[in-house]
Parts: sequence; structure tokens; C-alpha cells
Amino acid sequence: MKKSSIIAGVIVTIATALSLKSNLVYAADSIPAITAGTSGLPRMDVVDVSSNNGNISVASFQKMHQYGVGAVIVKLTEATSYRNPYAATQIANAKAAGLKIGAYHYSWYTSQSSAQSEAKYFTDYAKSLKLPSDTLMVDDLEDTYTMTNNVTNNAKAFNTQVKATGFSNTSTYTGLYYKNTTGLNFSYIGNDRAWIAQYPFAPSSNSLWNTTYGMWQWNSNTSFPGVGGTFDVSIDYTNLITQVAKYKVGDTLQISSGAVKESNGYNLIPHRNWIGKITAVKAINRVSYSNFEYTINYGDDTQNVHVLEQDLEKPVSSKFQLGQQIQITDWAESSVTGDSIVENRGNIGVVKSISFKNQSVSHYQYQIDYGSGISKNLILEQDLQIPKTKFTIGSQIQIKRSAVSESNGTSLIDHRDWIGKIERITLGNSHNPNYTYYVSYNNGASNWYVREQDLSIVTDPQYKIGQIVQIVPEAEKETNGFQLSNHRGWVGIIKKITVNNNAKEHYEYWVDYNDGTANWHVDGDDLKTAEKPQFSSGQKVQIKNSAYHESNGFSLLNHRNWVGTVKSIAVKNQFGTHYEYWIDYNDGTTNWHVVGNDLQLAPEPKYSLNQLVRIVNTANVETNGTNLVPHRGWQGFIKEIRIKNAWNSHYSYKVQYFNGSSNWYIVEQDIIDK
Repeated sequence: MKKSSIIAGVIVTIATALSLKSNLVYAADSIPAITAGTSGLPRMDVVDVSSNNGNISVASFQKMHQYGVGAVIVKLTEATSYRNPYAATQIANAKAAGLKIGAYHYSWYTSQSSAQSEAKYFTDYAKSLKLPSDTLMVDDLEDTYTMTNNVTNNAKAFNTQVKATGFSNTSTYTGLYYKNTTGLNFSYIGNDRAWIAQYPFAPSSNSLWNTTYGMWQWNSNTSFPGVGGTFDVSIDYTNLITQVAKYKVGDTLQISSGAVKESNGYNLIPHRNWIGKITAVKAINRVSYSNFEYTINYGDDTQNVHVLEQDLEKPVSSKFQLGQQIQITDWAESSVTGDSIVENRGNIGVVKSISFKNQSVSHYQYQIDYGSGISKNLILEQDLQIPKTKFTIGSQIQIKRSAVSESNGTSLIDHRDWIGKIERITLGNSHNPNYTYYVSYNNGASNWYVREQDLSIVTDPQYKIGQIVQIVPEAEKETNGFQLSNHRGWVGIIKKITVNNNAKEHYEYWVDYNDGTANWHVDGDDLKTAEKPQFSSGQKVQIKNSAYHESNGFSLLNHRNWVGTVKSIAVKNQFGTHYEYWIDYNDGTTNWHVVGNDLQLAPEPKYSLNQLVRIVNTANVETNGTNLVPHRGWQGFIKEIRIKNAWNSHYSYKVQYFNGSSNWYIVEQDIIDK
């Protein structure tokens, strides 16, 4: 690990001398230079970096990854006055290379209070860098300042403070000499979470040191081919960082059917297949096949605290889903709390909440809305079934035209063909099929006991939202009594459709006329499919000689007889027509609001493509001003035809001559058929 060069500059002489004298993190007289990829070395699971390493690129981290590095532990802070300025980039690039991230703090504390202050300084920076709460947070204990008689209590205070801020995954780093000299006791975290530095002169995979600890930093002079600089490397014995927990706090999981006991020996067999939620995760020395143990809460004040990872699995899904229609079975006896639900047998409702409940053969409990409010009773999964009703709560239905009465004798004749919504379903005892439905209508009326055979699927509205329709000539009023006769023949767009059982077809329509006016309650009988526009997009049209102005009042006099192309069409009920057209004249000018009465089909060009023509002897200039006099009498073929309203002509022609030259913008009156 590295001391900040800024702070180290103040005490470099003392620190260097003591480091060489006491050999704090050295186990040999010198540290060998190691090259990654050399055979026979211990694993390089982890590298740690600081500002001394500067910015490290994603590509460099990727190369380390290729040599087995799975995680990077980045120095964040030192004492309460230094933050690594490269930390954010180092973390981002390591993540981008697919490496796991840890963080360390270089400690100076000499008391419990100063340890807590440094821990807070450390975690504040970690949070600002948005490191997750399960990040491995390391206390780097190697500085001579920290070598006091109460070092264990100080380190414990640091560790406790880090956890108090929400970071649950902690470790302590130090050299073996430091530990032995100070009497540092790892009881506050356990040896399996300690990280020990000791550097053999000839490191070998056949001679691993410090295996009773979580990690061993075995070299600080390692280079990776293609990567600048040297690095500290460590082997991660207990997967402190190179392996993360498979599950996290808040996950819902199930005890596997083969589970036998917890890591502490407690019997798990009675809880096989139970579903619960993880409330704590703890890294442990490998037990069986697990590196983590979990606290599982079953939601009823019972829990298991030491469940091994291999004894957990994703839970079976609940049989029923939120919003699903269900039915109480004929054998249901009592709710989860023991209240009798015999009187609810056969009742149909909708699932409003689901939670896990390990009772009898069930793992889930449900809260049900029977249409009269949500029941307080929680029902076990084994006491529910999918009802065999034809219709479901909340669906729209229609009373059949043949319906006579409800099951209680109330007449249905007045409500034949009415459209309504199912609010509740009740299991009956007669009139097969034996379900009755409570149906509400949007005018406040309802029928409480409609038999299934008197219901049908709703007929679709005659018209659809977005459809262009027209008010029929005989229309008088809307369903709410508003005058409609003044809009006879008008064309509009349907914006909304609403059930109205007082309308002849049981629907009413909101019709928008595209000019800020609308009718909100038009009976379907007062509508018809709109007449199609006289002209279509892309069609060539001509402004009539009698045109005066557009629908918005703009003059059309100067564009009489002009030929253009229809670019778009909009509904417009004005001047005896129902559509207006956007006309483009191919010269940058347009009219946006030309009503259909002012348009006619455009005359076709007088000449056609590849026709042989001659320039007349009176021709002067093209429409773009190019002189035509030198080409009077010339013959050529027509190669292009464009709309051009100029000099009593509506088209211009590109004429190519026998010598290969061309005129591009000749008006119609300046050419004749050869």
C-alpha cells in the first residue's frame, strides 16, 4: 500500500528509515521484480492502486485481467486531509474492464475518536463516488503513527464506524511484522477478513504463506506486459473480493428441498422449501461449497441466521398474480389468522396483495377484494382456485337482447343490449351456470343478480378513434340535447368513444372538427363514414380561375390557374366543402389552406418526355433568366418536365440538343412540336 506523496514528503525520512529498519511489510531483504505470466507464482487475484499509479487505462486493466486479476482495490483517502484525485477514473476504468472494485484508507489514527473521524472521512468520499454498500472497505494499518498500545480498540472503532455508515463488507490490511509488534488482534473482524502483507524473496505457488488469513499481499514490484509501472499483487484465499455473494439483502429466496443444516449446525429440515427474505449477508471461510451465509426472515418472527449459499434457490412463483380473478375453494376452512372462511366458500374476487407465508403446503398468502371492499382475511394459496366463470371482474359485458329477469326476479327487459361493467361475481345454487353477476352502468344504474347466460361479449363500436366521420343530413341533437343540426354534413375526427346506453347503438362519440369546435355526445346513428377528399396527396391540381382566398383569408387572386402538387389534406368545414389542401408550386411558394371548391384537376403538360421539339423563333429567356435567343429554331428532345407557373405557362421543360447542350427551364409557349 502507498502513503500519499504529498503527506509522505513531510515524513519521508522517518518513514523510510523505519520501513527499512523494521521491515513492516517485507519478509526478505529486498523485493524481487516479478513479471505477470511467469510460471510457478502464486495467483494474482487482486491489485491495489493509489495516486502513485496515476490514470490507468481500461486497456491496461483488461491486460491485468488477462493475467488472472479479478479485482482492484483503490486508495481513496489518507488521515482526514487527503483524497486520491485519480480515484474516480481508476474505479470507472477498472469497472469498464470487468474488474470488481474495493477501496482502502491509509490510516494515521492514534485513538478511538480519531479512528472514527478517519472512518467517516473515508466513507464520505466512498459515497460521493457512489460506491455500493457491499464494496470491500479496507483499513490500511501500517503507518508508525498508529503503532500504539490500544491499536486493536482503535481499529475496532474504525471498523464499527465504517459499518455504521452502511458499508457492511470490511477488512483490515497490515504487515505481519506490524501485527506481531503491536499485538493487533483481528477478533473484531476475524482472521478470514484480514489482509496480510509479507514478501518472500522467491514467491512460489508451492509455498503459500499466511493461508489462515483472508488475503495475502505477496509482492509489491509486479509488472504486467504492456502496462506501465509496477503493482502490489495479492492472492484472495477466502474470496474477500474476487467472489461476490450470489444473493443480496432484500432478495426473496427459498430453502432448497435438500437443505440439512445451517453453518452453525442448526437443523434446516423443518424449513425445507420455506420462502423468506434476506436480511443480512456475511462472508465466511469456505464451508462446504459456500463462501457466504445468509440471514433469512420468514415474515412471521421466525428466521435462520446461518443459511449457506448452496441451500438457497430462487423461489417458486406464486400461483396467482396481482389483479387476477380467483375463487375460494369448497374445502377452505380458515384464514391465515384462524378466522373461519367457510361462509366465503365459492366467493370470487380479485387478488390485491401477495406475500410469502410458509404454512401447511402453502408458501404464499393473498388478500382478496370481493367487489365490496378488500377483505382483512389473508387466504393461503391452497384455499384458492381459478374460477370457471365466462366473464371476469372488471370486464365490460352486454345484456343479451333475450334477457328477461335477474335471478331474484327483477326485470331485465329495459336493460336489454345495455353495456356495463362486472363489479362482483357470486356463486349461486341454481339456474345453470350457477354464477350471478353484479353489473354497473355508467349512468349510475345497476343489476345485482344477472345470470351468466344473460350476458354476452360487448359489440364493438361502429366507428374507431381516429376515424374520419361525417354528421348525417338528418341529425338533430346530441345525446345530451345540444343542437347538432347546424353541423349537418360536417366532417370530423373521432377523439373519444364512451358507452351511453341511451344512445341507439349504446355508444356516443366525441367528434372534433379541426377548427377548435367539437361535438362531445354524438349518437352513432347520426354519423356516417366521411366522404373522401376530392383530391389526394401527391396529385397535381390547378387553382380555379374563380378562386378568391384561402380558408384563412389569404388572397388566391395572384395564383389563379396556377398548377401545384397536393402535399397534405386537413378537415375543414367551410364554403360548402369539408377539406382544405396544402398546395406546393415547386418554386418555394405554397398555399396552405385552399378549400376543395377552389381546385380542379391540373391540365396535363402539352409535351411528353423524349418528344422531339423545336425552340420557337420568338423565344427570349428561360424562367431562370438564361438567354434563349441563340437557340431559336434549335431542335432537341424533352428530358425533364417540371411544374412552373410563369408567363401563362404551367410547366417548364429541359430540352437536350443534338450537340449535347441543354436548356433546363423553357416554358411551354417557347417550344413547338417538330
